[in-house]
Amino acid sequence: MKKQLLIAAVAASMSSVAMADVSISGEYEGTLSQSTGAASFEQDLDLTIVATSGDTSVTTTIEDLSTNTALTATTVKLSTQLEGISFTAGNYETQLGNGLINEAKAGDKYSLATSIAGVSASMTNKSGHGAPSITLAGNVAGFDVKVQDATNSTRFVSVSTDVAGVAVAVERQKTATGTNTAYSLSTDVNGVAVAYENVKINGSAATQTDGFIGDISTAAKASAISASMNTAMGSVEVKRAKIDADKTVSIELTRGNVVYGYSKTTDEDANLSAKVSFSF
Repeated sequence: MKKQLLIAAVAASMSSVAMADVSISGEYEGTLSQSTGAASFEQDLDLTIVATSGDTSVTTTIEDLSTNTALTATTVKLSTQLEGISFTAGNYETQLGNGLINEAKAGDKYSLATSIAGVSASMTNKSGHGAPSITLAGNVAGFDVKVQDATNSTRFVSVSTDVAGVAVAVERQKTATGTNTAYSLSTDVNGVAVAYENVKINGSAATQTDGFIGDISTAAKASAISASMNTAMGSVEVKRAKIDADKTVSIELTRGNVVYGYSKTTDEDANLSAKVSFSF
């Protein structure tokens, strides 16, 4: 009888615990390239595991997996709702602006977010840090405006809108040594997608998340323009980038999961590549 009661109690306790749904997704990329000497092959695998129960989830990301590398989690975060307020905590990436002059960075932190009268408001605090960062975002007269680290003199301001079919984005950050600015334009002209980015670095070094221009970590000014379209052979993109005095011309042909590339940078050998990538 005691055993039966114990079994019933354990079963009842187990049934009261919500079971989580678990999903696994990933991105694989393998690149064969050759500029001088022998060709080389590099591969990379990123995995994301998400466990969800109701409005609560835990996300783990394992990035940059290749042969003989140790498993390292770059993201472990909890996301849930606390009385209608979104709560996120753990080690995860945050992004200033849209990535034109600031690369997404990971760190231990927590944040609270809500919406008040159409304005999104959030507070993010690094673990063990006393001063939180405040972000405000909303639409003002047709412009999407976001102010990050709003109470700090080095606040990051990003504005985006659409003007006559042209998507426009502007970013500005004042740093201790100067002000960094960037803008991007993109549109479609008779089936040809045209994009342009321009960056000026007068303050601390900048990096890009989108990587459209390239490595701008040591640049004072940089820009790039591209045109892409679908053809009978596949999608073709032609790009010209300039980082300070160095110019790079590149051509990419995408056929299914394979991207064939050619690039040539000032005073460097041309590079040929074939990249296989897919998501699952």
